[in-house]
Amino acid sequence: MLNELQARARALFENYRRVSAKAPKPFFNIQTQQDNDEATIYIYDVIDSWFGVDVSELVDELNNLDVSKLNVRLSSPGGSVGEGIAIMSALSSHRANIHTYADSIVASMASGILMSGEKIHMAENATLMIHDPLVLTMGNSRELRKVADLLDKFGDQLARNYSKQTESRNGINHAAILSAMSDETWFTAEEAKEAGFIDEIIETIPVKNTVGLHVLATYKNTPDHLKEKISAHQKKNIETIRDFENFLRDVGGFSNAAAKKIAAAGFSSDQRDAAGVDAELMNLFDNNSRILKGI
Repeated sequence: MLNELQARARALFENYRRVSAKAPKPFFNIQTQQDNDEATIYIYDVIDSWFGVDVSELVDELNNLDVSKLNVRLSSPGGSVGEGIAIMSALSSHRANIHTYADSIVASMASGILMSGEKIHMAENATLMIHDPLVLTMGNSRELRKVADLLDKFGDQLARNYSKQTESRNGINHAAILSAMSDETWFTAEEAKEAGFIDEIIETIPVKNTVGLHVLATYKNTPDHLKEKISAHQKKNIETIRDFENFLRDVGGFSNAAAKKIAAAGFSSDQRDAAGVDAELMNLFDNNSRILKGI
């Protein structure tokens, strides 16, 4: 039932995007403190322009941001390698002094972005993960070899990025980084500091560790405490529209904005017809409390 709901919810959203006059804006937020010539950007979603952070829009915002200090706060399970590298490049070329923060779960490509900081901070209850790049693809043997070669290049680039930080702090070396990536390694704040990934452990801040749980469930070494959180969200009863929004975001993989639009079923009858939304599917959403109870 869960997989069927996820698949049908995604199909509904894709149809909605095709007929909607304006696609919902994926979640990232920039706050500026003009008096201090400082800005803070919150990247609290999957690194993916379709189901998470709109990377092209984010890079444009960064390029137009004229401050001397930029704080980048992260809570993300990762996402697209190419789009993550685009964010890293925008940060490295920015004139501001960059401080990055691991506020919660910072995994996969998000951990690469974390390394863009001139000073790197990590909340005491946060989690960092590094691994070899992954891809879902299809094609003939020649095409797949090209994809494998590209993954090796991405992996090497990320490994050099990690080891540049760790070795500068007398932490683990490049060979150890490659081994840790191959094993898909998760670090607590203390372990990350000992390995040389971060400069400072900071106090916990109030962040929901639920963004992208659907992605975390796909990793092979996800820590037990996160597996328990994933399981709890999958089994949670859906009693209110807010519960359903949380379900779509945390289990279904939608951005905050997309989850709100789907849960609210914000379509006129004309839009529903244009999107090809059948009555059975609309009933599935309208009666989510009854259908999803006990998942």
